[in-house]
Amino acid sequence: MGKQLSFTGVEREFAPILRDKVSRAEDRVDLENHFARTVKNFLNRVFEDNDVSITIEDIIFTPEKDSFFELSNNLKKNNTFAEVWENSDLNGVLKRFSETANSRYMHLVKHPEKTEKKIRN
Repeated sequence: MGKQLSFTGVEREFAPILRDKVSRAEDRVDLENHFARTVKNFLNRVFEDNDVSITIEDIIFTPEKDSFFELSNNLKKNNTFAEVWENSDLNGVLKRFSETANSRYMHLVKHPEKTEKKIRN
C-alpha cells in the first residue's frame, strides 16, 4: 500500500474562503460559480507542481446527486490526478466543500423570496 496523502492543511486555507463566497450567493448560478472557482483554485494549489490543468468546467456542483459534485472526465482521466485521487483524502475534502455549498443551496431553495427579490431589483 502506497503513502496516503493529506490535503487538510490546504483545506483549512480554502474552507473559510468557500464559506464566505457561498454565503454571499444569491441564486444557484452564483452558488455554482463560487463553488467551481474555489474548488478550481484549491485543486490548482494541490497540483501546482504537476501537469494537471484544471478549469472551472472541470468542477460541477450537482445538488441532486449524493456527492453534490462531479468532476469532468478530462480531469478524472489525467493519470496524475487519478493517482492522487486514489491515494489521498482529496475526495473527502471535496465532499466537505460540496456539503458546504449544498447547505447554502438548500437555504436558497427554502427561501426563494431572496432570489425573487434580487431579480426584481
